[in-house]
Amino acid sequence: MPYPGLAITGDEDDDEEAEQDEEYGEDGDDDVDMTEGSEQQEDEEEEEEDEDAWDAAPAPAAATHVIRQAWDRAGRRTAAARQQQPQQQQTITLEDLGFDTAYYEQQQQQELGFSAAVPLLMPEQWQRPGPCSFLRHGVTFEGFQRLCTQQGARRRQEQWTVSVVIQDVDLARGYVAGTMQARNVPGMQQPIETFWEGSIVDDVNHTFYTRAWGASRDTDLQHWAKFDGWPAIKSAVVQHSGRCGQLARHPVIYMRWKEQFFVQSCQQDCGLTIAGFYYVALHRLTGQLRGFYYDPCSSPFQELNLRVYSFA
Repeated sequence: MPYPGLAITGDEDDDEEAEQDEEYGEDGDDDVDMTEGSEQQEDEEEEEEDEDAWDAAPAPAAATHVIRQAWDRAGRRTAAARQQQPQQQQTITLEDLGFDTAYYEQQQQQELGFSAAVPLLMPEQWQRPGPCSFLRHGVTFEGFQRLCTQQGARRRQEQWTVSVVIQDVDLARGYVAGTMQARNVPGMQQPIETFWEGSIVDDVNHTFYTRAWGASRDTDLQHWAKFDGWPAIKSAVVQHSGRCGQLARHPVIYMRWKEQFFVQSCQQDCGLTIAGFYYVALHRLTGQLRGFYYDPCSSPFQELNLRVYSFA
């Protein structure tokens, strides 16, 4: 059944065929070859029809091959877009996770004085120090602490006999604790004993930057530089904002010891303080333990020098 308003009579068909013959240069029985110019014009007309097909779709009875081609091209474009969409969704960057890499690099440059971008040390590159036979419960160290005191215009060198006992070690938390006893302290009739807690530098729980007890980054670098193993890792620590990435195979275990309280009562006027803390380095092979005390209000670079005395 024809669509309403689209019925065509036989005479009208003949007239339409005659018009088409005139348009393409044809008459009843003779075929005329089309020139190159007419072919180009025909291609341009077909392209215009493709573009107009989306604005005004014709009735089904008047659908042409050109419109079908336009729909086919549209289908191919839609399929290509759907194939690209999952790939775009799978691309996740650090910025997408809220990590501002540009800000991080800028802060690194300002704090450390670097002109080039500082590479990130990813968590899988953090390396904890492995177990050490000299750093476990019951190990006792013996040695001395050397310091310089100021009395008016006079400076006096002092050396105390010191013993340290390791009470607790937890490498997973980077924790260490123990007691320290100092003997032959001037003006003291009995030994002074304190309880201390410490942090093991492990890149995970604790870094080489203290960020506590009044110690600045420059203070940290000045004290860590006192230890023999520091030059091998200094550049890595500075580049990675306090982390190293080489502690698993490094011959030295680095710690900070903070005295918490006096085990025995101490005279108020004894002149001793536990406000500061120790930078400590333990050599894995020899068991030698060295430390430097830091307190802004005390004598600088008080040296602690100990060796293993006994095992529990």
